[in-house]
Amino acid sequence: MIEIITGRERRRRWGVTEQLRIVAESQESGARVCDVAARHDVSPSLLRGWRRLARDGRLARMIAPPSNVHVWLACGHTDLRRGFDGLASLAQNHLGKDPFSGQLLVFRGRRGDLIKALWWDGQGLCLFARRFEKGRFVWPQAKDGAVFLTPAQLSTLLEGIDWRAPARTWRPDLAG
Repeated sequence: MIEIITGRERRRRWGVTEQLRIVAESQESGARVCDVAARHDVSPSLLRGWRRLARDGRLARMIAPPSNVHVWLACGHTDLRRGFDGLASLAQNHLGKDPFSGQLLVFRGRRGDLIKALWWDGQGLCLFARRFEKGRFVWPQAKDGAVFLTPAQLSTLLEGIDWRAPARTWRPDLAG
C-alpha cells in the first residue's frame, strides 16, 4: 500500500494549556518522553522542545509538579545565590531531606520577596524561582527545620496569600 501525501493536510495546533499538561505528564516519576508523546500523538522531538521551552520559562509561567508531590518549606531564610548543587546540599545536610526523591523543596530569601524550589522530576533537578515585585511570601516563624505543605497550600503561598489560614469569600447560610 502506498500513501500519497499532498501537503494540504492541516497541521495540528496545540494550545499552551495542552502543552503544559502533556509536559507535566512527561515529567512525572517513571514517565518516558516517548511513551507520553505516543499517547498524545506528538512527536518525541516536539515534546522535548516543549520541555526545553518550559524549563527556560518561555512556554508558560510555571509547570506544576504532580499533585501527589510532598512539599517542604525550609524554615528561616536561605542565601538564594545558591544554585542546584548548593540547595541540594542544604536540603540533604541541614533539612535531612533527599533532594532526589521527587519531593519539592522550597527556600525563601532574607527579604522574603524571592523563593526558589528544587524538584527532582525523575530525569534531573528542576529549579524554579518566583519573585514578587510588591509584597512578601508568608513563611513559618521557626528558624530551622522544614514544614510540610499540601500542593493546595503551595498554590496559595505562590499567589501571595497566607496559606496558614486562608479566608473564605463566602459562607453558606442554611444547611440542606
